[in-house]
Amino acid sequence: MSEDQVNGLYGPTLLDEAEALSVAIVATVERLSFEPRHIPPAPSIKT
Repeated sequence: MSEDQVNGLYGPTLLDEAEALSVAIVATVERLSFEPRHIPPAPSIKT
């Protein structure tokens, strides 16, 4: 989002900017922490 969009959504004060940053940080952590990851199976070793 642009700075103007963030100011329109949260407000122009320092506390509003802190709220916007905290929302973005939480969303990023949730996305990185809870996305299902596809882990390929280990290769089988046949002897």
